[in-house]
Order: sequence, then structure tokens, then C-alpha cells
Amino acid sequence: MGKIDSQPADQRGPRAKVRRKPVSYPQLIAACQAFDVMIKAGVIENLAIRSLTFVVGVYADNVHGGRRLPISRAARRAAKSEWRREHGAPKVPFARLIMKAYREGKLTEAVADALCEKHWQIAIITKEEDRRITANGWRSKLGDSAFARYGANGIEF
Repeated sequence: MGKIDSQPADQRGPRAKVRRKPVSYPQLIAACQAFDVMIKAGVIENLAIRSLTFVVGVYADNVHGGRRLPISRAARRAAKSEWRREHGAPKVPFARLIMKAYREGKLTEAVADALCEKHWQIAIITKEEDRRITANGWRSKLGDSAFARYGANGIEF
């Protein structure tokens, strides 16, 4: 387990999307500030976090943009129709992790990028592996890293 670049070329998946209009670090900070403003104005967290998760997701996609996605061993043997893209970090818990760093005054661009590197690994897994993540209670739970979360569900790369 680990970095995608350590896998042979024939075992790498499609590339992570590269956005034409990525979210910059100042925009990420503005989204965190807007989240706090909405909460202070009485907007429920479930609603306020939706916009934050979108902005955080676009920022994280930009950090990984253009890289090859890892493919699980099971997905390498399965038909492409049985594949799905899976985030190594569920969107809402990941957005909360970004907000926690922001509120503690620790969210620098380097910290944001490091959190994206550690948790926001999108991978190709089988639909069966995805069902296992859900059945094991990991659908909305962060692991110590993306690969630790996959490993906790028996997914090997």
C-alpha cells in the first residue's frame, strides 16, 4: 500500500480529474469563513456543510489532479462495469477536519495540501468492496489515512 507511482503502469487506473477552474487556497479559507458565518446566522450544520464539502472537494481534486488513480487488486480482475470511484475520505468528515484546522488557526496551504494527500485518495474499487465499506460502518468515517481506511475494509492495492 502507499503511493500510486510505485505500481506498474499496466496496473494504474485512470487519472484524477484536472479542473479548469480549481479552488485556490484563499478561496478555501473564504469557504471556511462562510461556513462559520452561516452557522452563526442560525443555518443548520447539515445545510451549511454542503457548500463547504463541495469547495473542499474541488480543492482536494486540484491537489491530486492529473495523477493516476490506484486500482484495487479485486478491481483489476473485475470488468470495468463493476468498478466505482471511491473517496478515501468521506466528504463531510473530511470537510470537518479542514474546519477543525481552520478554527484552531492551523490551516495553512501546506497543512491543507498535506490533509488532502493523506486522506483524499480517490481509488478504483469494485462495487462489492464499496458495499463492504458501507456494511462495516466506514461510509462516513475517516481512517488514519485513505489507505488505512481501505485496509480496514480488506481492500488491497
